[in-house]
Amino acid sequence: MQPLLAKPDTLLLDHLLEVAHLGAQIAERLGLSELLRAKALLACALHDVGKATVDFQEHIRGQRKQAYPHALASMPFVLMAERLVNAALGLDPERLEATAAVLSHHSPLSARLYLGYGAPRYCPEIQTLLESLWASLSAFGIRGLPSFESLQIQQILELMRQNSPAALLDDRGIKWGRDERTLRGLLQSLPTMDFAQVKAVLHLADWLASGKRNDPGILFL
Repeated sequence: MQPLLAKPDTLLLDHLLEVAHLGAQIAERLGLSELLRAKALLACALHDVGKATVDFQEHIRGQRKQAYPHALASMPFVLMAERLVNAALGLDPERLEATAAVLSHHSPLSARLYLGYGAPRYCPEIQTLLESLWASLSAFGIRGLPSFESLQIQQILELMRQNSPAALLDDRGIKWGRDERTLRGLLQSLPTMDFAQVKAVLHLADWLASGKRNDPGILFL
């Protein structure tokens, strides 16, 4: 079994752990609240989980030209995790800053982004990948972090074998908030400042990790 890659020379788990580690340091330097720090670390740890798909792994090895959008494939896992954190902390269930940051970390969440995509083909190794990430997140002391078992990974995978996360974004049969918005509509209407802080930590940490720079100090002159 070939290892999961994030980049041709970087293991997926190593990349996600590095982004989470850098994100924790950046969040501290920015003075984020405990809540937004938790959201930022969720986003950092889970932003590229969607690279654990057959399509992406073949693409990164030069075996196919295009891959399933990994931000979209990551969405079901960060969405489940964030909803559980919100429930544990008694937060408004509509507060999905981490989900929005992950879903839009390569492209702005426009009205048509991801339309038409079918179900992703996840690699079997995604379960072990997520379990390792969860152990790392626990070490950051995130309040309200649910147990790994409560994420119901197998149920998510089974659901995604038959459904597309893209369809979930615009399904009007699911109530997302008090105004019966779609999930896309809810994410587009999040408070700008909270979303911006979470996404900024994710972008900066991902940029540093991708550039193999392990000192966030270079961002704070």
